[in-house]
Amino acid sequence: MNSVPAILVTSAILGIAMAGIMPMVTVPLTRYYQGKEQARNLGLFAGTMGLGGMLMGLACGCLAGVSWRVAFLIYFICLLIVPGVALFIKDPEPADGTSCRLSDESPASCKKTIRTVLLIYLVLAYSMVLLYAISTKVPYLLNEMAGVEPWVSALIVGLTGLFGALGGFVYPLFCRVSYQTRLALMMAFGAAGLLIISTAFNIMIVGLGVAVVGFGVGLGSPIAAQWLAAVTSERIRGKIMGGMSAVTYGGMFVSTFITTGLLSVTSGYTGMYLVLGIVTAVVAVLLFVIRERKTEKSA
Repeated sequence: MNSVPAILVTSAILGIAMAGIMPMVTVPLTRYYQGKEQARNLGLFAGTMGLGGMLMGLACGCLAGVSWRVAFLIYFICLLIVPGVALFIKDPEPADGTSCRLSDESPASCKKTIRTVLLIYLVLAYSMVLLYAISTKVPYLLNEMAGVEPWVSALIVGLTGLFGALGGFVYPLFCRVSYQTRLALMMAFGAAGLLIISTAFNIMIVGLGVAVVGFGVGLGSPIAAQWLAAVTSERIRGKIMGGMSAVTYGGMFVSTFITTGLLSVTSGYTGMYLVLGIVTAVVAVLLFVIRERKTEKSA
């Protein structure tokens, strides 16, 4: 394609398809499995998604060396998955009842559920701001710090995907604590990583901070999916998980505006990461100390 409008349209179509993956996977997983099995499979989904994103990025980088057009051929891998989906993936049994409320409890409980859903959405969107603050700004920080080669920057930024996948794979280990505490731990990892980056004096320490942030963000998807499944009715779970996907990509979108604004009022990239680290630490503390009045459903 040589037309900019055509590229924009096809990119939008690709974005819609990518955004649809999350609800189409998380909804069946939350219906097929419960408890520990649900946590394990949601963690596997998040881990393989992070690992796949990292490998796809590396593959696209190699193919882009041939031509920027060739890099998009990587998406044809999806065609290899279609036969397996058709043969082995079956739709879960439809939920009983006709309720379209957020939950099947009293109106007062529904109000509480709405607050819980909004909290999850907000924290998940914010975690995407942190993720993209790493992937889009760390290369500039590294260039200012040590004038590193582009491949070194790509390798360090790639740690977010690697350790994000690790966070997904080990997610079941965090299921001994409440959902809200899991979100707080996710934010605590993010805050620690950002503060490490803000005080780093060499690229190794930056890499450590990037890895810690990636690990925390990797916990976000399984935490959000399992908590949303626990507090909402199956009848509207697809919409709720669709909202989860929407806020995820929405957080990516607004990240540029937030980081650009912070850069304009702080002393460069270290100042930006320091402010983000402090804000994230405050969010983590608030999540730790603000408890739900009613005991959460067990994972």
